[in-house]
Amino acid sequence: MCLVMLYLFASNIHAQSFDEEQERRVRSGLQMFRSILSADKDINKKHNEQQGIDIVFVYDKDLERAQALARRFVRMGRGDKKGKIKDLPITIHIMRNLAGIAQENIQAAGIFILEKVESERIQQTAEYGLQNNIVTYSPYEGDVEMGIMSGLMIATRPKPYFNQATLNGSQIRIKPFMLKVAEIYEPES
Repeated sequence: MCLVMLYLFASNIHAQSFDEEQERRVRSGLQMFRSILSADKDINKKHNEQQGIDIVFVYDKDLERAQALARRFVRMGRGDKKGKIKDLPITIHIMRNLAGIAQENIQAAGIFILEKVESERIQQTAEYGLQNNIVTYSPYEGDVEMGIMSGLMIATRPKPYFNQATLNGSQIRIKPFMLKVAEIYEPES
C-alpha cells in the first residue's frame, strides 16, 4: 500500500513538473513568436483590410487558457508598441482548426499552436503556412521537425528554432540577425 501511494505521489509530481515545463515553453514561445513575426521582412505586406496583423492561435481543448495566452501576447511590448507588431495593430483569432481562417476570410500573418496536438494537425498547419506564406510556430518539441517553420530550442537559454526547408518553401524572408542567433533544423532530403 505504501509503495502504491509513493508511486502515485511521484507520478503526480512528474506530471506537474511536465505541465509546468510545457507552460514555460508556451510563455517563452509567445515572446519568441512576436520576435520572429517582427523579423519577417514582409510583415508589413501581410496586413488585413483594417491595416492590422491577423494572428491565429490554435488550441485543442482549453479555450479559456487560449484566451488568457492571447491576451498575454497582445500585452507584450513596451509603451505604444503594446498590441502592435511593426506599428501595425494585432488582431487575434482563436480557433480549433484552420478551416476558420478561410471561412472568416482572415489574412493570417502568423499561426501559433497553443496546445500539443497530434502529428496530423501539425503537418496540416505546417502545409497551410507553407502554401500561404504564413509564419507557423509551435513551442513543442518535435513540431519543427514535422514541418512547422519555427519553434523554441532550449539549450543554455531559449533561442529561435527554424525548419530550413519550410522556411525556404514558404518564401518568408527572415532578417539575418534572427537567423544568426537561431538553431536551424535541416531535414534530410
